[in-house]
Amino acid sequence: MLSFIHPAIGTSHKADDSFAARFYVNSRELPRMPFYGLGPNSTQAGLADFSERQTRAGASAIDALTHWLGVGGVVEGIFPDVGGVSSPTVRSIDRFYSEATAPGLIAQPNFIHTELFVHPHHADPFELDYHIGYNFYHDTGAGNYSFRRFRADAKHFIYPERSGGTPHRDSVITLHALASLSDTSGANRVPFYLQETLGGSNIDGEPTLRGFRDYRFRAPNLLLFQAQYDRRLWGPIGALAFYDTGQVAARASDIDFSKMRHSFGFGLGIWVGSKVVFRASVGLGSGEGRHLYFGIPNL
Repeated sequence: MLSFIHPAIGTSHKADDSFAARFYVNSRELPRMPFYGLGPNSTQAGLADFSERQTRAGASAIDALTHWLGVGGVVEGIFPDVGGVSSPTVRSIDRFYSEATAPGLIAQPNFIHTELFVHPHHADPFELDYHIGYNFYHDTGAGNYSFRRFRADAKHFIYPERSGGTPHRDSVITLHALASLSDTSGANRVPFYLQETLGGSNIDGEPTLRGFRDYRFRAPNLLLFQAQYDRRLWGPIGALAFYDTGQVAARASDIDFSKMRHSFGFGLGIWVGSKVVFRASVGLGSGEGRHLYFGIPNL
């Protein structure tokens, strides 16, 4: 990865506002990934495994319009390779699912992914960090898997403890909302390996419904709300409590607040300075048993 930072383009900026560009190539190889089927009503009995290798190469850039708002874009190539698992002891996806029930299973074209986004952010007296983007995934093959996606990721940080107006940053409430809505033209379908997931952590290691197993629910559309309280107790050791609720859906219009899945839990955190660098927790309330979650936050 190669990054460049330059003073913000234009005028009326603070000294620390900047233009940043990043050029990258990354690849991941996942020999055994769980797939429970598509939609909010998938069951644990539908579990099968697949293998995935994916490489991404591209560039992203962001420029500060003001001290609280940035705009940017992403252009990248996505090169996926998805298939079954050859071990006879594994329920391989190709033996239990088809192209109709797992679109993109038979063949995986390369994609060109572009995104335009805005990045509202603010510090004291209240703190927020948003990323709102419109994405287009272009299937460079037959075009059957091209799709569009609107994604809004919003976080608010509240510091309930203060001294002389200064917040105690080792006591923080985090409110998080994520909406991801996909759209296709004609008979196109979103490949299952590019669909959103809820349960445990997602493909990027970010927490979702922590009372469920990783990748438990998968669909083109997702809505997620989370609330979490982190508090340093002694030295680097802290405690946390959280509540998650969300739903996936085949169509955005199918999202129903009365049918949201829920989980809650508690755990421990490791603090370095004013940041939590590691969390371990147990998720409850799913109706599918306890689920342990371990995560390194995206700092």
